[in-house]
Amino acid sequence: LPGTNQPANNWSAVAQVLEHNASGNEQHLDDGSRVKPRLTFINNSGNYCRQFQFIERSKSSENIACRTNNSWELAISVQQDTIAEGDYQTASGGSLLDNALDEMMGSEAFDMAAEQQAIHSRWSHQQKSKSQ
Repeated sequence: LPGTNQPANNWSAVAQVLEHNASGNEQHLDDGSRVKPRLTFINNSGNYCRQFQFIERSKSSENIACRTNNSWELAISVQQDTIAEGDYQTASGGSLLDNALDEMMGSEAFDMAAEQQAIHSRWSHQQKSKSQ
């Protein structure tokens, strides 16, 4: 992946956040970067996926990772400049990844209960039924 602001540079730590943190819970990593899961869904291939933000001092990225073969793999990453704290930012009209999400999502985004169930079951599909 090009550029220095990529979650792939610290992927092991990012993957741990995706594995264990609920959406909305920002985690500070040892290198000073931050990871904030935003939503969880099942993609068209039946794999769990999570949208998350990766933040460093001057850059951030919106990302989607999917769980394949019991590990998280980065599927897409879009770079953006980080707005300084306190600076005014106009509404963007949605996520930079809206189109990718529309194409990838095979289910509605999980609510908090469904996401907690997935985390507690260690992302096992056996405990989640699509018909419920």
